[in-house]
Amino acid sequence: MNKEAVRATMLSLSEDELQQAKEGYATFLKSAMTDRTEPIRRDDASMAETASEIAEAFDQPVHTSTEKIEKLKTIDFRHTNRVAEGAIVKLNGRFFVISVPTSRFVCHGEWFMGISTDAPIYHRMQGLRDGDKFTFGGRPFTIEQVD
Repeated sequence: MNKEAVRATMLSLSEDELQQAKEGYATFLKSAMTDRTEPIRRDDASMAETASEIAEAFDQPVHTSTEKIEKLKTIDFRHTNRVAEGAIVKLNGRFFVISVPTSRFVCHGEWFMGISTDAPIYHRMQGLRDGDKFTFGGRPFTIEQVD
């Protein structure tokens, strides 16, 4: 398995998220500004205040995406035989990348999903190896592959 290709795909997706978050933030921030050369009507001030609050909500995804990118750049993705940060784990036919949370994505024809070391399922499988079994949420899981 080409773990560097998986990392590159995750970085690309995270960079796209960051760009979208920045664009959303800039759009709402621009609409939050009022024209100081004209008298401010009550409705304009109210809409500007609402837009400002929405812009603040867009600020958090910018920080989250930036943190994901930085973490992906620093995680050790070398081969491992135990479930740990940087591992790719195949559970019940699905691949999980222990790194940062992501939506499902495709890399070289395989579906992956990123999960963080804060994910409850990670805590159940941390340190396990190929063939080990565990239960999570009342469901049995088998670790089919650790890379």
